[in-house]
Amino acid sequence: MIVLLFTLLLRLPAAAGPPAVRVAFRPLTQQAYLEAKKAAIVTKPARTFPVKKAGGRIVIPTAKGRKIFRDVRVAGDETSDITYTYEGFSAKLQQHLLRIGYYESSEWVLVAANGTISKLWSPPGYSPGCNRMLAYSSSMEYEMMPNGLQLFQAGAGGMQKVWETAPTAWAPEEAFWTSDNTAVLKQKRYPGLNAGNKPCFTYAKLTMTP
Repeated sequence: MIVLLFTLLLRLPAAAGPPAVRVAFRPLTQQAYLEAKKAAIVTKPARTFPVKKAGGRIVIPTAKGRKIFRDVRVAGDETSDITYTYEGFSAKLQQHLLRIGYYESSEWVLVAANGTISKLWSPPGYSPGCNRMLAYSSSMEYEMMPNGLQLFQAGAGGMQKVWETAPTAWAPEEAFWTSDNTAVLKQKRYPGLNAGNKPCFTYAKLTMTP
């Protein structure tokens, strides 16, 4: 019986993970970037606010139980303080959005209705169809923060991270969508990779497949 059960388990399909996504970079001229910016598509899913913060706590009900986010206050040491701000619930995406404020930085959290939690480096930038989103952090100068881009894609567990890059030669200065599969990126670079030098900028088109 045990052997039969083991054989059947081997035949079961593996749990579906985030779909594979390839991100290709193509350099753009400044003029092409400016033209693309005129056609940028800004999408903001409608949000409601079914959750209220009380007593320094945000409690979000999910299929896996309550997710509790509690402010941290350390007497005499404000550098250790952590503050959670509720940014609303998207019925379309079935996800709550929170902002986490630290002493000199911030990050964002998505809490899906099924209990999945994802951390973002910035407020989400949604693709036109809301099936993908970009988050980025520009921090070649400040080592306490990440430097790079994150790509999330809608799946069974809400938005799931499917790609991330942490470049050392440039920092993402701006990113916006031009379609569900393409985005445009402004990159900040420092001559000699010295953050004390005056930065210059380059531009790229990002194409996501499939």
